[in-house]
Formats: sequence, C-alpha cells, structure tokens
Amino acid sequence: KCDKIIALTNDWKDFFEKEVGLGNVTVIENVIPDPQLQEECNNEKTHLLFLGLIHRDKGIYDLLEVINNHKHEFIDNLELHVGGNGEVQNFNSKIDQYELGDIVTYEGWVNGDKKTGLLNSADALILPSYIEGLPMVILEAMSYGLPVLSTPVGGIPAVITAEDGILFNPGDKDDIYRAISQFISLDTTKRGQMRNEAMKKSEPFRPGSISNKLKMLYQELLNE
Repeated sequence: KCDKIIALTNDWKDFFEKEVGLGNVTVIENVIPDPQLQEECNNEKTHLLFLGLIHRDKGIYDLLEVINNHKHEFIDNLELHVGGNGEVQNFNSKIDQYELGDIVTYEGWVNGDKKTGLLNSADALILPSYIEGLPMVILEAMSYGLPVLSTPVGGIPAVITAEDGILFNPGDKDDIYRAISQFISLDTTKRGQMRNEAMKKSEPFRPGSISNKLKMLYQELLNE
C-alpha cells in the first residue's frame, strides 16, 4: 500500500524487489553527522575502538577471549577502548578474570566530546557482531577516517572492503586474531590509504548528501 519503500543498501533493495516482489524501492542511506576532526594522534600502540551494546551478539566476549589468548603478544602493541552500555558488570568481570586491565579500557557510555575524542584518537574500529543491519557506528567511524575490522553480516559487506577494512567470520576467534594481527602489522602508508578510502566512502552518508536525496524523493512523491 506504500508509495515508496526506502532501503538502506542496494542489497536490501534487491531483497525487497526479488523476494517480496516490490517495484517501488529506493535506496537512501543512514545519515551520520559531519565529523569533528582533530589533530591526528601519534599512537605508540595500535588503538582499537569498540562502540556499541555490550552483549554476546556484538561479539565483544569473543574479542576479549582472543586478546586474553594472545595477551603476551598484544601487551606491548595494542589497546582496546570499549564504549557502550548493556552487560557492563559481566564485561568488567571478564576483564578482571583475564587480567586485561593493561590492554582493555571500559570507557562507559560515551557521547558528545568524549565520543569525538575516542573517534579521533583511535586507529581503527572493531565490531565483531553476529547480527547487524548497517551499523551507524561503522559509518560514523569511517567519516573520521577509521578503517573497520568487522564481520560480513547484514549490510556491512556493502560498505567495507579490503581498501578500507578487514572482514572476519563471526565467532571465529582464529579469524579475529588474524584480522587484528594483520592490521597491527600494516605500515603507515597502508594505514593512510585505508584512512583516506574510509573517509571518501563515508561522504554519501553525510547530511548534505542525504538531504538532497530526501528532497528529490519528496518532490517525486508530490508530483505523482
């Protein structure tokens, strides 16, 4: 009964057209705020950032287990900063149990200036989710030039490629370790290339671009 169906990605558009049989589907991506870029940090260690719900479905406990299993390797070259709500008590208990306080920092629920600071100081975003649509946090991180380490679920493969991130299988701890180790080993030039590609790919999701698409859609509907 709808005049238009809005899908977030071309993959979802294909699904609605082929599986549901709709012919009135258009793609308008999620909108993210323009980034508030600050001076780049020269981190001695690789700083990974996780932002999201602290829950098994987000793969956060898999990530802690991988870091614990390779603690002696990561202690000198990796820091993980975690922001979000959810199973906070259980998460902090795992950090204590694994004795990961020198590697993993729980930042609490973050927004505003603190979130901006974390996005500016991180080297990459990591999101080892089992289930996703097209996470806003990935798009926002890319606007800050962060390569993304994540899983090929939902709409993620539509935006993350080898040019701007590393994909690994959900729940596969060996694959998570591979992805982290691969990113840590990248030289400055390669990281810079990935940073530029991430920022470029985020541009269609910024307010100016989405505003234009919405105006065109509304105008089309009003003229029908």
